[in-house]
Amino acid sequence: FALNISNEKYYLSYTRGKEWEGPYQFPDFKLGNLTSRTDVLVNGKNDAFLFLSAKDTKVKSTLQDRAFCVRTTDGGKTYKFISWMADIDTIRSVMPATVRMSEKHLITAMRRRYDPPLDQKKMLPKNYISVHESLDNGRSWQFKSIVAETDRGIRNGNPPSMVKLDDGRIVVMYGYRNRPYSIRARISSDYGNTWSK
Repeated sequence: FALNISNEKYYLSYTRGKEWEGPYQFPDFKLGNLTSRTDVLVNGKNDAFLFLSAKDTKVKSTLQDRAFCVRTTDGGKTYKFISWMADIDTIRSVMPATVRMSEKHLITAMRRRYDPPLDQKKMLPKNYISVHESLDNGRSWQFKSIVAETDRGIRNGNPPSMVKLDDGRIVVMYGYRNRPYSIRARISSDYGNTWSK
């Protein structure tokens, strides 16, 4: 099984991506334009969390994406909004990558962008990846740490990819979009509190 999410639509494959069904349309969750990418945790045969994003005018930023969590318990026939994954602030949150650490413990890495206030136009935006966690199976989220900057403010950053290793450590990979251009990885041995070089 494979799932591909793009904005308000998604595609399904039961042949390891050789053939695809769709597109199917998400509900708008009464949030407006969805800006989602693929991030899903399958909980069971008909049960899954999907981590999406939408434009939210309450985010005081040039790019107003805000990440949120939904759940399906009927194999994708219906979806229920569970929670916002980041507070309303001046910082964009989009393109999460989420892993399950235990029955109720989830960790997500998100693409972030801070735009300076209008009276400080000479400042460049700050693009980085932050990590947040939920200790109640997605109902609420708390900030944990910043993994890394993703550029020096002129290329809009880069989304993370995160995996949990067999020994419980988590790895975040991302593109760094300034010289030296690179694909980088950092490892955490303490649930995302601190990160390796």
